[in-house]
Amino acid sequence: RSRYGVNYPETWTVEPEQKAASGYDYIDVYTLPNSSSLVSIEQAQAACALSDVNIIQGEVAAAQQQNITFTESTSASRTQTFGGEQWQRREYDVTDKGVTLHMVILACHHQGRAYVIVLVSRTTSFTQDDTGIFEPMLKSFAFTN
Repeated sequence: RSRYGVNYPETWTVEPEQKAASGYDYIDVYTLPNSSSLVSIEQAQAACALSDVNIIQGEVAAAQQQNITFTESTSASRTQTFGGEQWQRREYDVTDKGVTLHMVILACHHQGRAYVIVLVSRTTSFTQDDTGIFEPMLKSFAFTN
């Protein structure tokens, strides 16, 4: 329904969600059980009119309303290419309920649809998760018709 395919580790689970919104808002959340690591892939009609950077800013603003704090890592890469598209990329150190996490938010438009991918892991294990899980998932990401 979200017009993409991705490979993910066998030990991970995926939960599809659909938010109550005007138009479609599909979210697939890939998680490692008993872990704070996750990958969220969202396709939202409401984001179609926004720029990729504004989509990322909207994701951050929505989370900040839930008392999650964000500190942007400005030295990180600002774009990344996969799935045949160039994605805007922003990285943050995030504190949620006393837990410190590292988060990457990616956004792009493909065939008139807006996509957001969020990568989350504990700050202490993010580099390992990025190399072993997140980047292989992103490399396998492909848009479908």
